[in-house]
Amino acid sequence: MKKDFDPYDMVKKRELHPRADQKNFVDVRKGNLVLRCGGKKRRGGFCKSFAGSGTDHPGYGRCKYCGGKSTGPKTEAGKEKVGQNANKHGLYSKVLSDREKDTYHKILDSDGLVSLKEEIAFLRTKIITYLERWMLKERGGGYDSTKQWYKDGNEKAFYHAGSIEDRPLMRAYNELGRLVEKQARLTGENKDDILSQINEELRAASQKESLESWSAFLPPHSVSNND
Repeated sequence: MKKDFDPYDMVKKRELHPRADQKNFVDVRKGNLVLRCGGKKRRGGFCKSFAGSGTDHPGYGRCKYCGGKSTGPKTEAGKEKVGQNANKHGLYSKVLSDREKDTYHKILDSDGLVSLKEEIAFLRTKIITYLERWMLKERGGGYDSTKQWYKDGNEKAFYHAGSIEDRPLMRAYNELGRLVEKQARLTGENKDDILSQINEELRAASQKESLESWSAFLPPHSVSNND
């Protein structure tokens, strides 16, 4: 049986077990569909043990090596916090492609951000994927292949997608800068550290050594540490 399906399709997961969660994923074993643990591994990737193996809830959730035996929070405050996390977890992954999901989860797992981390990770993922797509197109068809035509009043005009002429991309950059700035205010983190990491991601996505600093595209107040 070929894997011609979304392994994170909740409907398909729930067909295998009604209590399957966001981290569980569907896999093929000996021609049959099975539910995997899906816990994040320290060295990268996701756990492929059977969902709930070695626990008192076989068939769904994490395996015993990924916290499946944990009793969870016992205080009311702890239960409330977990409830809020459950409502938010996977909110954006539903609208991401399989390739974007990998980028998205890597960003979330590496950042250690709180509060706005999912919004920031989602927007970063979309920008990175967008840049990668247009850079591939440029390498295959030249710079002219990235032209995007639009109506400017009664005149036709164009911009090169993935460049600083790209207004939608610039709006996304500015929105990302706003979120990073707000995140830094909420957590006390150094904005320059966050921006530096994002800039490296964008350099890799564009594969252009000459790419200017991402922060140069943002309003001055978005990158200043002296608010």
